[in-house]
Amino acid sequence: MLTLVTRAADEAQRTADALRAAGHEPLLAPLTEIRILPMAAPEGRFDGVVATSAHAFAALAGLPEAARAALAGAPLF
Repeated sequence: MLTLVTRAADEAQRTADALRAAGHEPLLAPLTEIRILPMAAPEGRFDGVVATSAHAFAALAGLPEAARAALAGAPLF
């Protein structure tokens, strides 16, 4: 089966390899580029952290230590 892979270029090959191993024919068309933009550290208390992709952890790593400490005790979803 011909399968369109639209993941970011740095991840598309891994997905394509898995598809090939499963007997599919991947067509690579990376439509996204992952960029971590500068952001202000959030303030306040958090009841939880929602990570929508593995890239979220790289973004969190760039926060100041105090901000990471504020998030450290919150459950991860």
